[in-house]
Amino acid sequence: MTTEEIYREIMRDLDTVKRRSDAEAIILQKQMLRKKLEKEVRTLCFKTQYRNEWQLVFHIDCKGIKKAFYVHTRDSRGMVAYTIEFLDMVDGTIDKYLVKYNSHFFQRYNERMQLGFPDQAKTIKYFFKKNLEYKKGATELIADKLRQVHFVYENGIGIGWQDDAAKAITMKTFVSNDILTNRQRNLAEHITDGAEDEEFSLIIKLENLQKALSA
Repeated sequence: MTTEEIYREIMRDLDTVKRRSDAEAIILQKQMLRKKLEKEVRTLCFKTQYRNEWQLVFHIDCKGIKKAFYVHTRDSRGMVAYTIEFLDMVDGTIDKYLVKYNSHFFQRYNERMQLGFPDQAKTIKYFFKKNLEYKKGATELIADKLRQVHFVYENGIGIGWQDDAAKAITMKTFVSNDILTNRQRNLAEHITDGAEDEEFSLIIKLENLQKALSA
């Protein structure tokens, strides 16, 4: 399937997945309070009418509920995951971008976090449970409507590119905090080449990274 076809498929499910996620979150919070638990992390599987199996992730405590959802499948290089990024636009509207985490991203996450999972599906599930919240770093334009992008997580940074024409973000690799400072190589050439099986890093504006991590 093309990026455009995948985008349409995911967006076709979005409203249904959001409604189910909202309803399940309330049920889980009531169960948590009834059990007198302070917080809970839960994942549920939900199959839509179009036979797509979504994973719903919940972080619940007495203060509120945080939710995320993703679907994983396979492409020619291995297991990948798709989710939705809601972006604030300059005109005040919110746009929806398709986010693809490729197989290489999860391989590097498993390796650099020293998880040792033999199953890629376990790595994906662990990643989304641990990284429900993240900060998006400032993007840098590297070509017409193509931007370098990085997502800042608690234990590292995801690196990829954002295609504004296709409303798509591809996360290509993960760099853990302990190796960020000695892996600041040029990202733009690698992205435009489209290679996914080689290691690469990026030029990070350290002041932006430090602000994001300390906020």
